[in-house]
Amino acid sequence: METCRSQAREWLSQSTRQEFDAIIAEAKLTPRQIEIIEFKFIHDLKNYQIAMKIDTSVQTVERDLQRAYDSVKKALQAVT
Repeated sequence: METCRSQAREWLSQSTRQEFDAIIAEAKLTPRQIEIIEFKFIHDLKNYQIAMKIDTSVQTVERDLQRAYDSVKKALQAVT
């Protein structure tokens, strides 16, 4: 499972903005997951910085990231 998440993280960090937006739409992420993923990969924020920006705990950010990575990985497998 961690390998899948790591592959999703790697893909997100190397994708173009257009690819990024397309796979995020395909993954059907929640608005909160999209916000967190964008802070992480577009704005290059750390988890604690994201937590402060959206007024939640670091654990919640980490949980939402893990769920988003899982969804992105499934979406990537579906399109490749």
